[in-house]
Amino acid sequence: MPKHFSVDARAMLTWGRESIKDHTTAVLELVKNSYDAAATIVEVQIWTNLFAEGGPHIRIVDDGVGMSATDVENNWLRLGYSAKREDRFTARGRRRTGEKGVGRISADRLGCRLSLLWYGRATYSLKNRNKSYYFLLNVGRWLGKVHPEITSPADWTRALAAEAVSVVCQWHGGDWCSIDPAHVKSRGQILAPNTRAGRISILRVFFRDLQEGELIPRRFDPMRSMVTPKSLLALIGPNPRAIADDVWAKLIWAGLNLTVDDLPEKGRSPPYPVSINRLSD
Repeated sequence: MPKHFSVDARAMLTWGRESIKDHTTAVLELVKNSYDAAATIVEVQIWTNLFAEGGPHIRIVDDGVGMSATDVENNWLRLGYSAKREDRFTARGRRRTGEKGVGRISADRLGCRLSLLWYGRATYSLKNRNKSYYFLLNVGRWLGKVHPEITSPADWTRALAAEAVSVVCQWHGGDWCSIDPAHVKSRGQILAPNTRAGRISILRVFFRDLQEGELIPRRFDPMRSMVTPKSLLALIGPNPRAIADDVWAKLIWAGLNLTVDDLPEKGRSPPYPVSINRLSD
């Protein structure tokens, strides 16, 4: 009768913590993951002070290619799996590092809790995700120039949130871009009111999601501290545009031939007769 191996939970220690020489090597293993993700920038922050916000912790951030939820579930959490066996080179032509698929367990040597936050985790559309991502990079450049002491979203305060809203209210096309924004059509011009309001919303949702995910402490309420100013909302009005004659003709025909079946179903009869709805159309 064939016999099968069983795996003890201690194997996790053997593969992870005990296979890593020291803490420096453990951090390096995680940085290698950033390298394999085609990152051009990797930021490592280490807080050893017992009185640091949230306690001692290590934060590693990169601008590499993120993982999807499926990648995390089927690959990253699958011990021993390594995409490097299937493709030895990254999209940038780099030779991938390591092939054992256990380097990620090196985090076990550094602490008892691991939080993953990646670009592909966002639930909204790719277009809006890109728009939010690049705007937040611009905000980071503004911080680096005006508030270099702020190195993490966890460092933000209510006063800084109010200042950021004020800055966005005066945002011009091309502000705080990484390169000369020759491609920006509104370069040097103040952005449209609805665009500025949308970017304030990006900041508000960004900090709300970080706080609700318990990734940063709740030092202020973004839904109140980053509310769109009424003075900006007052500038947002109708945006009329010319409608082609053939479109007008279709609208008129639809209005003249409107029936009860065309009206929205709300579980009750229309508040006004169909004839009045035709006149209003």
